[in-house]
Formats: sequence, C-alpha cells, structure tokens
Amino acid sequence: MKKRMFFYCLLLQLPFMAKALNPIVDFAVFRQPNLSAYAEVYVLIPGNDLLYLPTPAGTWQAKADITLIFTAATQVAQYDHYVLLGKELPDTTGAKPNLLDLKRFPLPPGSYELEVNINDANNPQQTTRRTATVTIPTPDIAAISMSDVMLSDAFVPSAATTQYSKYGYEIVPNILGYYPPQLNRLSFYTEVYNAATVLGSGSDFMCTYAVVNNRRMVINGLRKFKKLKADAVNILMAELDISALPSGNYYIWVEVRNKQNEVLAENAVVFQRNNPNVSANTPAVATQGAGLTNLPDEVPNYLQTLSDAEAAFYLDAIMPIATELEYQFAQNALNAKDPGIIRRSLAAFWQQHEPVDPALAFSIYKEQADYVEKTYQTIKQHGYQTDRGRVFLKYGHPNDLVQVTNEPGALPYEIWHYYKLNNKQVNVKFVFYQPILASNDYQLIHSDARGEVKDPRWQMRIYNTMKEQSNSNNLDTEQIRNHFGGKATDFFNDN
Repeated sequence: MKKRMFFYCLLLQLPFMAKALNPIVDFAVFRQPNLSAYAEVYVLIPGNDLLYLPTPAGTWQAKADITLIFTAATQVAQYDHYVLLGKELPDTTGAKPNLLDLKRFPLPPGSYELEVNINDANNPQQTTRRTATVTIPTPDIAAISMSDVMLSDAFVPSAATTQYSKYGYEIVPNILGYYPPQLNRLSFYTEVYNAATVLGSGSDFMCTYAVVNNRRMVINGLRKFKKLKADAVNILMAELDISALPSGNYYIWVEVRNKQNEVLAENAVVFQRNNPNVSANTPAVATQGAGLTNLPDEVPNYLQTLSDAEAAFYLDAIMPIATELEYQFAQNALNAKDPGIIRRSLAAFWQQHEPVDPALAFSIYKEQADYVEKTYQTIKQHGYQTDRGRVFLKYGHPNDLVQVTNEPGALPYEIWHYYKLNNKQVNVKFVFYQPILASNDYQLIHSDARGEVKDPRWQMRIYNTMKEQSNSNNLDTEQIRNHFGGKATDFFNDN
C-alpha cells in the first residue's frame, strides 16, 4: 500500500514538474551624481521552468535560490544570496508568470567576473549557472559619459521606493529585448553624466535616438531628439512606435550632441523585432557623411582595366569604409547602370579619401576586398556585406583570431583581437557567432570598439541558442552549465 501511495504521489506531482532551468541574466552599469558606479543585475526566470508546490495558505508557489558573486582577480568584490518568491497562484492549470528581479551593487573601476547561480528551491536538482564580464570604466571628469541603454516595459511616475525606482519613476526592465507582433511600442531609459561640468550648468544640449541596422542606417525614419538642460545627471526616457518595423535585429542608438551638433557620447542596445505582417523591403535612410558630389570628367587609368562588373563590385564594396551619404551616392550610381558613371563615382571616392595616391589606395583595398570575398562570402551575401567582412575591411586583419567550431554546448564562434585600431583605440575585441550551422555567415554580437554593437548577453547567445536548437533533449544540460560563458569568456579576457 505504501508503494502504491508513493507512486500515486509521484503521479500527482508530474503535471507540475518544471522544465530545465533556462533563466536570462543581464546587467547594466549606471553612475551616481558623484560619478561612482554601480551595476544593476537583472534575473528573469520563466515561470514554466520552476516547480510549484502548495503553501500553508492553500496556494501554489515557485521559489528560486539565487547567488550573485562579483570577483576581481581572486577577491570577492560583491556577494548576495537570497530566495526569489514567485506569485502565489490558486492552482497550476493556468499561465505561470515569470519571476523577475533586480539587484544593485556599487563597484569601483575595474574588471569583474559576474557569476550567477540559480537553483529551483522546490526542486534542488534543477540548477544552472551564468557568467559574464562586467567592466567599470574610470570616470573622466572632463568628459560627458553615458550609462548603458536599458530597454524597459514601462516607466511611470511613482512616489513609492521599490527596487525599480529611479529619479521618481518606476522603470521595469525588458531584459529579453524581444518585441513580438502585439508589442508596438519600444521604451528605453539611459542616463547622461557630467554635462553640467563640461557644458555649464543649465546649458542646452540634445540627445538623439534612433532605430538603426548594423550599418547605423536609420530604419523607417525612426529617429527623434530631445532637448535637455545640463545637470550632474540627466535622464532620457523615450519610446518609439515600431508597429511598421519589419522583423529583424536592430539597435536603439543614442547620441549626446552639443550646440555645434558634435557627438559627445553615444551608446546602444540591441533588440529583436518579430513582425511577420510587415514587408522586410523597407528602405533605410542615410543620415550622415559627405557625398560623392565632384565626379571627375574622365575615368583615371587605374580604373580603365576593370570590367563593368568589377567596377560595380568595387564601388559597392566601399560600404564598410564609406560614410552613409557616400554610400548612398554610390548606390545611386549603381542604380543608374551607366558604366561610365560607376567608374567616375569610384574614382571620386578614392580621390576624396586618398588624394595623394588614390591609385595605390584602391589597389590595396581591392586586394583586401578580393580576400574578403573569397573568405567570407555566403550564398546570399558578398564578403564585404557580412559582419566579418565589414570589420576586416574597416579595421584590417586582426592581430589575434580565435576560432571555435566544436566546443560542447556552443554554437561556432570567433573572437578577433586588435592591439590598436585606426581610431587610436587599443586592446579591442569583436565576437562573432554562427547562428545557422550550415552557413558561412558569422554575425557580430559584441565588441568593445566605439561605435560598434555591445551586448552584455553575448555569451548567452552563443550557449543558450545552441540549447534551444537542440530542443534540450539531445544536449547534455550539465555540460552546458559547466561550459556556459567558460571558454568563450576566457578567450575574450585572455586573447
């Protein structure tokens, strides 16, 4: 009888058993008015991933045991351990809400390893681990800076003080960064620091923000601005209507500009839009740069030996190094389908960029474009149109390159390391991954170069995506936990 009762109890629990834990962990860095920094750590656990057990009150509840650790070298810089309680439910037959939490940790300048361990408190066998590198820059008291850009579900005025409170508003983060068809408004929050010191207290300045693609071209005219008065901390809360935005991966790009329209600081955040009812053939709008307005009367000798197809190819291949307006002029020339205009436009570009010896500059770039075409082209894209090709042509060959194609639990990825970029930045890295295994298309998901995409969740995209593609059935989840953020993070830090 006891055996039958034990078996019956197991059957009762089976409908409420959870799936494997697959939380999302993210972070953002902010500063106080005195420029001291703190990191916000966001944890989202899908409600269906946790086991619900009855409470003394007759309801059902999930619980997550969470440990957060920041380490610098071998020293623990910050630590927290707590139990996150889910909403009490009358039964387990309906929808199970996600568990969302936010914690703040003051941190001095430096590089830290963030480790997040999450256990199902009602089912201790279910456990997972997330890691990430968090960098706190030393503040420049003579410059304007920005916080990370945080996507938000909503922001509303609130006199109450909660974990989501900031400057009199309740701001709930959207850490998924995913906008399905029914979500047509995108909200975000960011902070600007030190404007009063640099510009003068109360001085006018402007923040521009836009939805852009990976070439920083504004999509669907989704670009706005807001005027602000310089203070120790200025906050920017804004939203955009994305109802007509086609499906794809985009960035919210925010710039701080002075009265002379000079960019003083900038930052961005990636998001994904799913909008199957809108055509993807939406034109991008060029927003910056000088155009190819002075075409030469004659085609120079160094371009006369090119075939018409080659001339068109090398004009289009200026994309990674051209300004937006230069590239728009190039596209106009290509659309005209006049071989003479195409060659003269190509000549104008190189004369404008390298007036001392445009022939030599073109010859060097041509060799690089040929290499990129051979190495990085895909079925649908020329080499220079891919992320790796664009980075190669813009910054040159990396000093170090790590290629990983067979790490257990990970999609193939590459980490490129540049000792010094042509814009004087040093020790810069780019992370690419291959989301479609049968292709040669590696997408850029993170870089610490100025003006390039930054995604603090880049390790999760490499490892979580692989887990999703496997349907969690044929992949050893313990293996994922052991490797999550491990090798990739080590390569990124050591490379």
